[in-house]
Amino acid sequence: MKKKGLSILLASAMVAAMLTGCGNDGGQSSGSSEASDSGSAADSGAAESEASDSGEEASDAGTADSGEVPTITYAHTGKASADMEIWPPDFVKQMEEDLGVKIEVIQITDEQFDLAVASGDATFDIANVTKYREPQVLNKGMAVCLDDYLDIAPNIAKFEDRNNLVREFLSNGDGKLYFTRCQVGPEFPGSEIWSGYVVRWDWYKELGCPPINSDEDYLNVLQQMVEAHPTNDAGGPTYGLGQYVGTGLWSWNVVKTYQLGYSENYVPGLQVNLATGDVYNAYTDDEASFWQAMEFFNKAYNMGLCDPDFFIMKSDDLNTKVVQGTYAGALRTWDVGSYYSQEAKNDPETLKGYVSVFPENGGMSANYASNPIAGWENNSLFVYSGCKNIDKAVQVLDYMHNEDNLRTYYSGFEGVHWEYDENNVPVLTDAGKEMFATGGTPLDQAGVAGSTTGGWMNYLCAYSGGVMHSDGSMLNLTYSPEALAETLNPLQKDYSAHYNVSYPAQVHQNQVEQGIAKDRSMDTKDLYMILTQVPEDMGTKKTQIETLLEGYIPDLVMAATAEEYQQVKEQVIEECKAMGSDELFTWSKEAYDNAYKAFTDAKAKYGIQ
Repeated sequence: MKKKGLSILLASAMVAAMLTGCGNDGGQSSGSSEASDSGSAADSGAAESEASDSGEEASDAGTADSGEVPTITYAHTGKASADMEIWPPDFVKQMEEDLGVKIEVIQITDEQFDLAVASGDATFDIANVTKYREPQVLNKGMAVCLDDYLDIAPNIAKFEDRNNLVREFLSNGDGKLYFTRCQVGPEFPGSEIWSGYVVRWDWYKELGCPPINSDEDYLNVLQQMVEAHPTNDAGGPTYGLGQYVGTGLWSWNVVKTYQLGYSENYVPGLQVNLATGDVYNAYTDDEASFWQAMEFFNKAYNMGLCDPDFFIMKSDDLNTKVVQGTYAGALRTWDVGSYYSQEAKNDPETLKGYVSVFPENGGMSANYASNPIAGWENNSLFVYSGCKNIDKAVQVLDYMHNEDNLRTYYSGFEGVHWEYDENNVPVLTDAGKEMFATGGTPLDQAGVAGSTTGGWMNYLCAYSGGVMHSDGSMLNLTYSPEALAETLNPLQKDYSAHYNVSYPAQVHQNQVEQGIAKDRSMDTKDLYMILTQVPEDMGTKKTQIETLLEGYIPDLVMAATAEEYQQVKEQVIEECKAMGSDELFTWSKEAYDNAYKAFTDAKAKYGIQ
């Protein structure tokens, strides 16, 4: 199916203030015939690039009473950018035209959502809610039963496995479908992986790219790079690592969690080794990522590799130092990506940037390849029962369940950004390659270099970009090895040439194929949907323990000797246990076991593989 071309694929933005989304004229009529079976731009007759920004010329349907084009307001409850410069992006313009609607996006805080729940009156038509919010929505009767609208939502109906799990676990026991969920299917790493041993590539090459097979190897390499380059671009000192605070334990734990291949806490106080199934007390066991991280940071600090502002920097402070070329390494590639972006403006062929290096003998896990049946673990979407255009709101959700529309979302417009070759295989065009080479990551396909918007629309996409289209290629055409190789920047190309791969992430993917490393294909993210809300007493224990741990981080990291470190560690663990860490772990282990059994039973009940 061919779609007409528009100039740019995507650029998402957030409306800064609350807008009224349900105050549209028009009635509700379940079973409307306005939706086609596909809901796609191709089947509705996509417009040329002169299409109206507002979509007001796109439909004769409008509302039942006035003929006006109805506005469907989507409320995003997560964090996102509020950049308005390029709203609406061309994909949204196409959706507006295809469905005969105008789409607005608002961002609402937890407090605003709580007020909507308490009052039973909301200013949106569609909303996404995070974990444990579903019972609130259902108890207040705020969600439309989507089973009553599947005749106008054939694409939603096709997601039988996901829908059955949602009916089973997110219906307050009545077995009906009130929520959709996004990003079903395998997560693809894209061109590179953020969680390896991150090094500044040009300095690492100067050393001859020595193997890094352990934390000790990594810290020694960072030390050599700092000694070779003691001064940064601004004339100040260089350091091995920087860190920002303000995110609780997360920023300290996250790297080791993914390097070790652990769950990111299905329930508080418990970590699961995804490869072995072993469970650990996240606060007191030596194997826990927190203690693995503390040991690493203590070694780094005693080698003089940590920025003196390690314990006080915010993310903006860290970035200020990043763009000055202050660091030899980093905890995550995304922390330091702005340095390459800056340097590439001055020299498009620069190798001044950061990459993830993995142990040559394997053993390090990485964050990709989880394959949730019911989608992202912390997101459920519903249509508000007070909406005055329920049919249209349902059709908006259905539109984002259609594989052709998702191909457009992830890969651009057919005939402009991609086309079928002589073998009927979809491939990127030169324009598509150029767009993706300059437009950020595959999840931020704005076509505008440096854009940080786009994240909210991924919450509407029913499939992940790594899912196969019926034409045999992934929805996100940039994920093919050929496309990835053709859209790499010079730094990524140089890295790939050194390791003899097509694109950087393939280094780790090859290790997984060889059986010497692990991805997250064993990550049962669907358990998040099943796990019940943490009881108040256990939630209090979690908060108290994590506050305690965070307060001790400077003492642990700055401990001058192994003996001093061990003394502080033993004191911290003793205090954690006094606060009830063992009781929390016992509750969490039972909750996890029950959820795992319930999930296994549900898969058997519905014949889910």
